[in-house]
Amino acid sequence: MPLSREELQRRVDIRAECENNAEAARRLGISRSSLRENLASAAAKGIATGSGLEMPEFPPGDVPYLEKRELQSRSFEARKNSWAAHTWFEIKHKDSLPVGYAFVGDPHGDDDGHNVPQFDADMKALAKTEGVYAVAMGDFLNNWPSGGRLATKYADQSMSRKDGVEFMRWHLCDIGVPWRLLILGNHDDFTPLMQELIREIVRNTGAILHKWDARFVLCFPNGRRCFVKAAHDYKGRSWFHELHGNIRSFLDCPAHIVAAAHHHDWGKYEHEAPNIAHLMNPGLPFVSHLFRVRGYKHMDEWALTKDFPDYQEGATALAIIDPLAERGSRFVEIDMDLQRGLERLARMRKARAK
Repeated sequence: MPLSREELQRRVDIRAECENNAEAARRLGISRSSLRENLASAAAKGIATGSGLEMPEFPPGDVPYLEKRELQSRSFEARKNSWAAHTWFEIKHKDSLPVGYAFVGDPHGDDDGHNVPQFDADMKALAKTEGVYAVAMGDFLNNWPSGGRLATKYADQSMSRKDGVEFMRWHLCDIGVPWRLLILGNHDDFTPLMQELIREIVRNTGAILHKWDARFVLCFPNGRRCFVKAAHDYKGRSWFHELHGNIRSFLDCPAHIVAAAHHHDWGKYEHEAPNIAHLMNPGLPFVSHLFRVRGYKHMDEWALTKDFPDYQEGATALAIIDPLAERGSRFVEIDMDLQRGLERLARMRKARAK
């Protein structure tokens, strides 16, 4: 703690009574180096023996650095603990009925190419089906940035920024879709306040919000666990294989489900990895499912000029997880036709409940 003006004056006066710094330091019970620092501080403040002046004493201009350092350390610990808790977090199911997780592709709800009929039909089906939960894969809006070349894109679409916000509120809160996880994509990051706006909209929905990717585990009463990796996109792209990035991610860290979006194309791939089955669910062959969802943005000018094909299927994928499955290939099954998958899930749950 900094010494008061009175204490500095006392130390200056004691030094004046002594022959040297060593004698003064002994009387004060401090080291000579501390005394020298005290005298220098006193001189800077105009404190001297018998001085006829009293110079002003200014408050510090900021919090002492060591206090900032302590706060920085506490902040780091909080961030580290939060990061760890959000990595491979567990979602615990209380029964062993088959469940569905819908991986909803990029809506781009304010784009003129947003496929309203298909999107509305898919969201309605999700809202009315029991035993299904939804994962948003990102890019809720075009959300063009305020400055730069892309800002002019608002002139090419009929929906305003305000209309886009209303779409998000309707999409995430009003139509009854059972959201469990929202992943924010690159378009959600174009403007600095959009992510905070999304957080505010879903604050009371119970949905988990993650930037870009999420890794979590679905846990069931019989001890089985389904490992899920969902990302707006993965590193790596190939002109001849839509799932190149998914495969790279799987090789880095295997999971039962490796889902991606972003490119507005789709595809799926199943792969048994027998050498690591014992690490997943002992006694059950480990089959991984890699897929990419297309989303709901059609007639994309960017895709047209870059000669990207306009895919028509695979907007949203449904993963059906059956915790009582006797075969690894039936523990998780992926249907790229959402409506068909939901109908199958309903039949499975009805049969199991008898």
